[in-house]
Amino acid sequence: MKTIRQWFELLPTPANRRAIHNANQSLLDTYEPNLHTALRRGFVWDYSREGQQYWNDIYEATRATYDGETAVSFLRRLYKETYGKELPEDVYELALFVERQQIIDAHECGCIDEETRGADYYDETFKITTNG
Repeated sequence: MKTIRQWFELLPTPANRRAIHNANQSLLDTYEPNLHTALRRGFVWDYSREGQQYWNDIYEATRATYDGETAVSFLRRLYKETYGKELPEDVYELALFVERQQIIDAHECGCIDEETRGADYYDETFKITTNG
């Protein structure tokens, strides 16, 4: 586990600075099991300058998968269906980062392996996330 501060520091810039700035400072040293939970508990999104929708997009990007669809593809599709436009670049970059981190974490803890989702999924995801 990591502290909320440690989870927020893993976010790409500028989301990392924004999350730490918005955080309830008394909670930054509280331990949380994952980034998804740290975002939910770290601060009230409505009170931030970025607003509810910005943090909700990031929150959704931190969720693992949806019915076999990667977090990135799910978020892009949902955003397009909801708003009729492409996902903002900073949220897209964050989704790629989170998805890569989740795959690394899952491999390290032995929670999933190539047989669970198929080797092609991991090869393609790592290629996309590590090469931009």
